[in-house]
Amino acid sequence: LLSIIYNWAPSPEKLITYSPPTNIIISFDSGTERSTWEVARNVSLDAVFADIRAHCHLTTPQEARLCMSGLNYLIPAPPVRGLQAEGVVHTQAEWNNVVRQLPGNQLEVSISTGAIDFDRVPYTIARNTSAKGGFGSVYRCMHMKTGFLFAAKAVKVKDEAHLKVLSEEVQMMARLQHENIVSYLGAHQADGLHMRILMEYCPGGSVRQVLTEFDRLPEPLVQHFSHQMLQALAYLHSVHCVHRDIKPENVVMDTSTRILKLCDFGLSVWVPEEEDMQPQLHATIWGTPAFLPPEAISEGRSGHKGDVWSMGCTVLQMLTGDNDHYGVSSPMAVLYQVGQGKLVPQIPAWLSAPTRHFLSSCFQDWTQRPDAEDLLLHPFIRVPILLPASPPSPAPE
Repeated sequence: LLSIIYNWAPSPEKLITYSPPTNIIISFDSGTERSTWEVARNVSLDAVFADIRAHCHLTTPQEARLCMSGLNYLIPAPPVRGLQAEGVVHTQAEWNNVVRQLPGNQLEVSISTGAIDFDRVPYTIARNTSAKGGFGSVYRCMHMKTGFLFAAKAVKVKDEAHLKVLSEEVQMMARLQHENIVSYLGAHQADGLHMRILMEYCPGGSVRQVLTEFDRLPEPLVQHFSHQMLQALAYLHSVHCVHRDIKPENVVMDTSTRILKLCDFGLSVWVPEEEDMQPQLHATIWGTPAFLPPEAISEGRSGHKGDVWSMGCTVLQMLTGDNDHYGVSSPMAVLYQVGQGKLVPQIPAWLSAPTRHFLSSCFQDWTQRPDAEDLLLHPFIRVPILLPASPPSPAPE
């Protein structure tokens, strides 16, 4: 079910990624250009090395092995038992034995605690950098050979079904590549109880952390961030992926570049192209109550228009700094009233007219709600707001 990293040596310039479960997707980034190609999943290692040599302009198999061990790569799960193909390993034990012969395989995790064996693992978790969420904790890590910083999402695996869900999240992240989506770097299972998903580190933290520290953000800055969120959503929806959990906790930023990125694809799903206009129906409601669209609550619909509603709630919180954008304190009351169409997020009158219209568009019925591509053309996104809006001044005491 799960791809396992056997060699972790990330580099900003070079990356080879194996993406299960069908063909192996290999991506090589030289720093100036990226080459991507596919090889069949059931090929031998020698065939993989030959492909690496060809695409990386290497001359010998040994160079390919060194190239492979010097990069971050994922080894796919072994072929199905009994598959007959010359040079192909058939069991997990055989596969592990082959992988152990590659240079630089140093990853080992303590079974008893899930903690890293620092004598053998080439990356270290920073002290006091844990950010806890509903699905695990996120740590800041450093690759000790290069100083490369990255993030690790650590999740305790509950059972086989949970492991399958995590595996699907890993596969989804490996397929998504966009400037405004957190880059996936790899994953490894520690001991059957713990799993770490390794990803790009964004030093600015989540939008939720920023709002906790600074309360609210000025309209021009929110306009800039909204544009980036819409670009990410337009990309996701173009490849038929629905995030289903857009909220300030799942949007992170690099404060030095003001680049914003979506993260946490634990609830995301692929929606077939023919079902994009007729969203899938689910018996279970997925998402965070305060950010769920009415159609998800009342009808169990999971479609790309639902992401637009959730993004609108996120934008509204960035503008107001208020966690309670409905003015109703009870989560169950919010679910009931939003699901019945009796409650929509409250949009302050002191916001500019384009901003209010943009938010109102996000909160329409899903049949009338614009998609991310449409909203990229909205005046709130396209026309600069020169003066930040201010909330009403407090009444004198």
